[in-house]
Amino acid sequence: MVLFSGLLVGFAIAMPVGAIGTLCFTRTLSQGFWVGFLSGLGAATADALYGALVAYGGSLLGSFVSQWELPLKVVGSLFLVYLAATTWSSPLPRENLRLQGAYFSTLLLTLSNPSTLLSFAAVLTAQGLTGKSSTALLFVLGCFLGSALWWLILATLGHLLSHRMKPAHLHITRKISGVMLLGFAAVGLSSAAGLLS
Repeated sequence: MVLFSGLLVGFAIAMPVGAIGTLCFTRTLSQGFWVGFLSGLGAATADALYGALVAYGGSLLGSFVSQWELPLKVVGSLFLVYLAATTWSSPLPRENLRLQGAYFSTLLLTLSNPSTLLSFAAVLTAQGLTGKSSTALLFVLGCFLGSALWWLILATLGHLLSHRMKPAHLHITRKISGVMLLGFAAVGLSSAAGLLS
């Protein structure tokens, strides 16, 4: 039951359309299923790492967030600017991005988002799972599987859609995705500026 609850939470946290979803979907359309899915799997791994951090180090959470929220937001937002620029300008052939690059880029991007950590803190605290090692571990495993399931579905849909799209449509999709990623970066930098005021 705990595993299934974690699966639902992981699925729900991964599902909203954001920078990671935009990036994974665009990569799937342009470079194939495995690049898109492994991009999502990087995000799922980051979710699991943050879930484990909350489960086993809940008392350190407040200190961690207060110390690192600003630099994490700035670094993550600047990385999004870079990804937006490459998504906009690159022709993105299928050989352009290696699988390990797809995985680690989204792993690092998700880890740079403190809101993911806070989401897991809220959920695990509400479930009363902080400090309960075996139960919390099962819940975190469920979160990873739920997140991975969402990215599997998204990559599958993108892969099926890519066969129906003409090169001109893919080009337009990349341009739109680049603008969306830049928008997410702007929101992140605005949030970081708010922490300074």
